[in-house]
Amino acid sequence: MSNATKNFLGMTISGNIYRHDRKNQKPQAEFEKFVQAMLDDPFIRSFGWRQYTPYFNDGDTCVFSAGGLWVLTTADPEDAEVGGWDDEYNIDAYSTHPTLGGYEDKKYVGSHEDSYASADKLSDAVENGEFDNVLLNLFGDHASVTITRDGITVDTYEHD
Repeated sequence: MSNATKNFLGMTISGNIYRHDRKNQKPQAEFEKFVQAMLDDPFIRSFGWRQYTPYFNDGDTCVFSAGGLWVLTTADPEDAEVGGWDDEYNIDAYSTHPTLGGYEDKKYVGSHEDSYASADKLSDAVENGEFDNVLLNLFGDHASVTITRDGITVDTYEHD
């Protein structure tokens, strides 16, 4: 909260002004590069994430966020389940993807390091908050996004 005095349209603004710690936003063209790298990779079959604003946050402000990037590759089974927060196909710093590999003790383990690097960059872009405006404008709130070379599907994401 700040108690600073500011001007808008020549009028003084005073009072208790609450601020969000929101990251500077980046343009859609920059986000497109991360998605295009995934689409150009013949080893990547499909990928997606969830984005939403929580309905309740223990009294804290409910803020939109995106995350949980999952990736299926051509080596993954066709009937693989995707979209779960604890899904083995998620890209995160705490697990190794079954076919893309990952990092263990700061060393890459696997045989598709370039594909993993592209997925890791997209994961960072989705989760770091710098593209929140882009994600909201393109896919909306309370959304589960799935991207393949054939198109993009947005489903309603039910959450608590």
